[in-house]
Amino acid sequence: MGEWFARYEEGFVAANGETVTLTDEVHPEHPWPTPAAARSHWGRRSDLRGPDVHLYRNGLEQVEDVAERSEFASLGVRLIWRRVSFHRARETPSA
Repeated sequence: MGEWFARYEEGFVAANGETVTLTDEVHPEHPWPTPAAARSHWGRRSDLRGPDVHLYRNGLEQVEDVAERSEFASLGVRLIWRRVSFHRARETPSA
């Protein structure tokens, strides 16, 4: 049985540079034997593919520049991001 679990986060960077986390979820119900196995699984998700996805710690991160999109600019949002990283079951995830 695996001992690595996923931590999924979503948020944005405001025009003033402040980073805001909107979602921070831990998924211990589906453990993985290694971070590489977990990254392979999560990397198949359609929302974590594309040229704006890169390695983040031992997982993946997607960052999208939305400053020119009016629906985000009106809210003062410059970037939106989502990321997944992997932690041992006995570790406490930290930002």
